[in-house]
Amino acid sequence: MRRTALQLIAVLLLMEMNLSILMAELPPQTSRTNSTTFLTHVEDVIDGDFVMPINRYLSTEEPAASDVVLPALPEIPEEIEQIAQQPHQLVDPDEVVGRSYNDIGWYSYPEWSRATWRPRSGDRIGEFSLEGRSASPIESWEGLSLTQGYGLHYLSGPNQTDLPPRLYDFQVGLHWFGEITDGFWLDMAVAGGLYTDFEDSVRDGWRVPAHAVLSWKIEEEFQPVLGFRYFDRNNLGFLPVAGAILKPDEDLRLELVYPEPRISWRTGGDSEKDHWISLAGRIGGGEWAIERAGSGLADVVTYNDYELTLGFETFETNQSISAVELGYTFDRQLRYRSNQGNYDPQETYFVRLSLRK
Repeated sequence: MRRTALQLIAVLLLMEMNLSILMAELPPQTSRTNSTTFLTHVEDVIDGDFVMPINRYLSTEEPAASDVVLPALPEIPEEIEQIAQQPHQLVDPDEVVGRSYNDIGWYSYPEWSRATWRPRSGDRIGEFSLEGRSASPIESWEGLSLTQGYGLHYLSGPNQTDLPPRLYDFQVGLHWFGEITDGFWLDMAVAGGLYTDFEDSVRDGWRVPAHAVLSWKIEEEFQPVLGFRYFDRNNLGFLPVAGAILKPDEDLRLELVYPEPRISWRTGGDSEKDHWISLAGRIGGGEWAIERAGSGLADVVTYNDYELTLGFETFETNQSISAVELGYTFDRQLRYRSNQGNYDPQETYFVRLSLRK
């Protein structure tokens, strides 16, 4: 557009020259008057929204501010102004993808679900279990969630004792995870639950497991851990939780924490997910109020074992973790409050699919 304006100016100058030639044949006073009148009445050249009088192009004087009309600036939407006023926050890539310092509830997860299968053979107890827990954040208290959990256990065998074919777990509790002061993080939970076969034994099935674990971020590569875990079983109550989390590099994480250690290393990934392999130890089992099948006796059965698992885990950018675990179960104990039918099942293996957040 500016080039077009210059071309127009050149045309006007040529017209002025031609007009001067034509006026040369007229009396001098007529020529000067008409020439000046022409320049005075040829007013504006429009370049888009930019307007400037043409006689300013031909003048050596500075144009007055009132002669220049600038286009109005567009209004900035209110949403953009609000975003621009917010402080810019940098995101640590380690907190988005992959196992890093203090995963959301590194010790426990407010939301998880899993399915476990153990085969039956000989005096081994066959089992298929579905378990899970959901969490509803309490907005008035950051980091605090109301949790609801369930467990369905379908049992088969063994022949030498009379376990019921189905056991149930239902829990309601609270879970909190957050930084209590600079570098100190606390993970704690408590849940009241009913663990029973829902026969004539419900009153003995109430349990209140809990835990509280404190971790201290001395540096990125080393965090001591100290706390306790309460199982609320007849033969298993409080256990200390102690140890340290080590991160020699970004691809290795050592949770050297009693009683459930874990070693994890990264095998690959991309901008959306990371793949890890883990080797972990875990205390398994549970306790339920039951009615004995043969005698109808109201009893309480406690099952304890230790699990060694090889896990193949995928960490998503939304911090959810899906895993396939191959496990070996050993040191198994089955104990009744009545002491009738106690025995130690053989070691076995299991397959577990899990999802946790």
